[in-house]
Amino acid sequence: MTVEHLKKYQESLYSALSRDLSEFEKNFLFISTGVLAFTITFIKDIVKIEDAKYLSLLLISLISIVSSITLMMLTYLKSSSTCDELWDIVDNFLSVNRYHDDAVLLQEVHIDDIKSKVGTTINKCKKSLKNLRKGAIVSFLVGIGFLSFFVWINLNYQNTHKPEINKSSTTIMTSDSLIIKFKK
Repeated sequence: MTVEHLKKYQESLYSALSRDLSEFEKNFLFISTGVLAFTITFIKDIVKIEDAKYLSLLLISLISIVSSITLMMLTYLKSSSTCDELWDIVDNFLSVNRYHDDAVLLQEVHIDDIKSKVGTTINKCKKSLKNLRKGAIVSFLVGIGFLSFFVWINLNYQNTHKPEINKSSTTIMTSDSLIIKFKK
């Protein structure tokens, strides 16, 4: 392995880690923010906040969904910092060993050392990212559960408590100020 190969290896680690994570994170954040938008629309247009029942369910739901978004953002930050750390490991190795020429052939001991340091860092990062993702997913599912329950209760309440229409009279509105009522 030459220094040039090591630099290519460094670039591949950086891009592979960041690319793999970004797709999952983007999709997760897209879905989570969509659920928040639905929640706002539900409260604004379907069930008015002043008429809503069990607002604590909505609050728990919102806290859980925002927590899941926060955890996913922490996942992104952790993956970014690990990518930087991997970059630094290789750069420090090249600097300490004074490998400035891309054609220099690396010694087996150095190859094993750099792979060990990179492997340890990646494995530690993967474990942290896995736990952060699990936390985000669990928090999101808890939020969806509470939101679903809140929506179900309030839609059910609206359907069972509709105001009755007075069928004994008919109202005709002819202009802004004239209202005509006919009694049956």
